[in-house]
Amino acid sequence: MDIVEIESLAEKRKWQKRFAKAYTLGEVRISDQTFGDNVRFFVAVKDGNELGFIRINDKTNQFDIDDDTQVWNAADAYVKPAYRSKGVLKELLKV
Repeated sequence: MDIVEIESLAEKRKWQKRFAKAYTLGEVRISDQTFGDNVRFFVAVKDGNELGFIRINDKTNQFDIDDDTQVWNAADAYVKPAYRSKGVLKELLKV
């Protein structure tokens, strides 16, 4: 399994819509902040199949840190039903 960072806004929107549809019945409006400069998206891919994604946010500026440590939080994650319980999210969380 490979973990690939998503750069394309269209790809980011695709995954965010899947997340919203699966967990909120699509009723949540996706804001532009979801795709801001401090946000990164990653997709798990195996044998050419996209398995799931994770969106992480840089929260470093919210903490008083004296060194170069960065603080990131997992904001959203989605794994396609066929690939659940197979360690996909575990691998995505390693980014």
